[in-house]
Amino acid sequence: AANAVVEKGGARMIELKNLSKTFTVGKGKTKTTTVALTDVSFEIADGKKVGLIGKSGEGKSTIANVLCGAVAPSGGNAFKDGKALWDDKGKYDKLSGEKIQLVPQQPLLALDPMQRAGNAVKEALVATKHAKRGNDVKQKALRLFDIVGLERTLWGRLPLHLSGGQAQRLVIARALATEPTLLISDESTSMLDPSTSQSILDLYDRLVDTLGISVLFISHDVAMVKNFCDEIYLLKDGSVTKE
Repeated sequence: AANAVVEKGGARMIELKNLSKTFTVGKGKTKTTTVALTDVSFEIADGKKVGLIGKSGEGKSTIANVLCGAVAPSGGNAFKDGKALWDDKGKYDKLSGEKIQLVPQQPLLALDPMQRAGNAVKEALVATKHAKRGNDVKQKALRLFDIVGLERTLWGRLPLHLSGGQAQRLVIARALATEPTLLISDESTSMLDPSTSQSILDLYDRLVDTLGISVLFISHDVAMVKNFCDEIYLLKDGSVTKE
């Protein structure tokens, strides 16, 4: 039903317009400049799974970082519901950005090794004011465990004692704590075995269907993207073309 509304109304939740990014390292004679993005424009509508493919080093993660507030664009901008994510001074709109969450390739690097699984989700809920401390936050965190298919028995586990698939589900649960409208999966299935990888894709499908969120799926696995996504963009030489 959500998809039908999008097609009729043509909702454009996320838009990238003429996005460019140049990285400069060093000064004087040692100064080197790398052009990561030159002119990237595409959109992600509500409830859509959009694939972004391209070789390593083409700037796929740079796009993710611009959307998430980690890297300011050199030119152009990204918009959420028509509102610019970056202002003229290179300041990121954290309130809008909270609704855009990154699911990283290596969850164990994104999780605090000393923080137990349940506490990681509880902390995200409290930090974004989506739950009150005490029983409220525990119940909401347990519900997120259920939504992503994490056994409640893993509540007290440290990240090190989770399997790759479980750790991936945990970072997705933590991302969902902010009630996002866009999840960015940056190669998040590339380090998993095929059956675990498929189960994570099935989870994304379920989240799109039940919560109406969108997914930007960044990968170099073209076959997987073609099978999973509604729309696909190829990033090459700093700009995108629709596949």
